[in-house]
Amino acid sequence: RATVRANWRRDALFGPGLLATALFDLNADIYDIRQDATFEGTRTRLTGAAGVELRWPLTRATGGGATQVLEPVVQVVWASDDDDDIPKQDSALPEFDEGNLFALDRLPGPDAFEGGPRATVGLSLTHFAPAGWSAGMTVGRVFRTEDPGSFSRASGLGGSRSDWLATLRLDTGAGLSLTNRLVFDDSFGVTKGEVRLGLDRARYGLASSYIWVQADPAEARDAPVSELDLAGRFQINDAWSANADLRYDFTADRAATAGLRMEWRNECLRVDLSLSRQFTSSTSVRPTTDLGLSVELLGFGGSSRPGPARGCRE
Repeated sequence: RATVRANWRRDALFGPGLLATALFDLNADIYDIRQDATFEGTRTRLTGAAGVELRWPLTRATGGGATQVLEPVVQVVWASDDDDDIPKQDSALPEFDEGNLFALDRLPGPDAFEGGPRATVGLSLTHFAPAGWSAGMTVGRVFRTEDPGSFSRASGLGGSRSDWLATLRLDTGAGLSLTNRLVFDDSFGVTKGEVRLGLDRARYGLASSYIWVQADPAEARDAPVSELDLAGRFQINDAWSANADLRYDFTADRAATAGLRMEWRNECLRVDLSLSRQFTSSTSVRPTTDLGLSVELLGFGGSSRPGPARGCRE
């Protein structure tokens, strides 16, 4: 396939601090598909979207020196329909979060396009404390004239009205952060939920997250996902660092994966030694243990950041 994309955006400030934005997106695709059981041949496609977005950021300073920002957002979009029968591969698992709440296209790949007219409403509130910590929340939803049929039930974006998206964020300003994200319907039934707690320090870091996603055969998931992920890193010295992670599957009541990685780097070279274990056991997938070794020359083509200077001199 070959894809060409053009987009245009223009902002204008008017009235009592209202921010209006005009959006335009145009996509041209050509597909040459072979060895596919359901579709073969060459197909061209032209899709586009245009929208208007209105934001009204309101700022308030408290007597204690804190700053609070309240921002309601309304976006109206018209998009061409995606009624093509091109096989969908890249867009099989769409996400719905605060990062793409006001996106013109929420499908992750170019093989599908979010078509049809729609309106998105959202509200965010953020509190910035003088002590350095901050807390915020975002709530939003998508309204359509009809169901485009592009989204699975578990994505939270299906139907003429999407599920509600709610996100809570807390950052202590000292490396500790907490994020809670929920997607739920009008009856407060949770479609997917995630809680993440992280501690980031100069020499070490810890992170834990729990995720729950409802079952959906359209996403090849016959049972709900309920998993806990634990990860940690430690900087042994300037050259050596260690990373470890563990993922536990509550639905299967067993560990899913575990891994350990050691890394050595200087200003010219990075050596990565990893050991991973996948505990999945079924009639088609057996538990596996993998040992990996990678060597990377640093500084070429925007690769990883260089490490400490030790012995690689010009």
